[in-house]
Amino acid sequence: MKLLDEITQALCDGNSELTNALLKTKALLYFLGRKDLVPWVDQELNGYKESSDLPDYRCVPNRILVNMNNGYKSLKGFELPLGHLSDDDHQKWTTSPIKISISQIEHLLSNTSREGSGSITQPIPLEIAYTRLRSSLNEDFEITSCFKSTSTHYFTSILTQVRSRLLDFILELSEQLSSIPESGSTEDKLGTLNVEKLFNNAVFGDNTTINLGHGNTLTIKAQVNKGDIHSLKNTLAENGLSDEDVSELESAIKEDGTPTNSGEYGSSVSKWFSKIVSKAAENGLTIGISTTIELVTEALKKYYGF
Repeated sequence: MKLLDEITQALCDGNSELTNALLKTKALLYFLGRKDLVPWVDQELNGYKESSDLPDYRCVPNRILVNMNNGYKSLKGFELPLGHLSDDDHQKWTTSPIKISISQIEHLLSNTSREGSGSITQPIPLEIAYTRLRSSLNEDFEITSCFKSTSTHYFTSILTQVRSRLLDFILELSEQLSSIPESGSTEDKLGTLNVEKLFNNAVFGDNTTINLGHGNTLTIKAQVNKGDIHSLKNTLAENGLSDEDVSELESAIKEDGTPTNSGEYGSSVSKWFSKIVSKAAENGLTIGISTTIELVTEALKKYYGF
């Protein structure tokens, strides 16, 4: 598929802007009919809103530096000791949430590279420096400027994280697409793939709750051990199935016994599965139909060892 090849090439080319690959990925997701997966791409393209949950890779460490003098001695870029702060305040002042868009990060890095700078600074008002941050500083010194300093390599790391996650998704999608027999159109082949699972495993990883924005929340949690009915029941209950639904599944599993054909459920479990899907379709569960299907399928596969 040409679009997949173009995205792969853009992601593998270190000189290519990541924005271009993100835009092509957005077009791909629309082509696949998975508009529900676009919010993460949009947030990386446009920046994260104040109310948005930031991925871990966008929370980076920084230092609080000052320029100061005491009339005899002048110090530039002196790191303020912050041991007097509470744990919450220390976290606040030594960690920066990076909400700006990928294109802005690329622009910042381009500018700092031309200037030969190894850090990006953000000024802090002097009144805040004096009232909140200078407690451990010798009072003979006068602070003339205060600023957050974040090493540029942390911004480079954000680009690397996004590039790597997207590439994992595209490569996995391409590999699974190529494994499908040649008969049928590319669109038909893509329709047989679990794009949602591929995307979320690559971009967010396993056992993660992700707020995608616009009311789209997906929970991936399938910590089930083979043959362990308790881990199966706990996983399903923790992810939105009622105690009654879980108990009915346990009864269905007992009725069916060991599956006669590998990869196939018994008749009782199959009936239970159909009932749960119908219930999700009628908004009878706290999770959507696609998430329900993925969750139950993965949980049962792990339980049976398929």
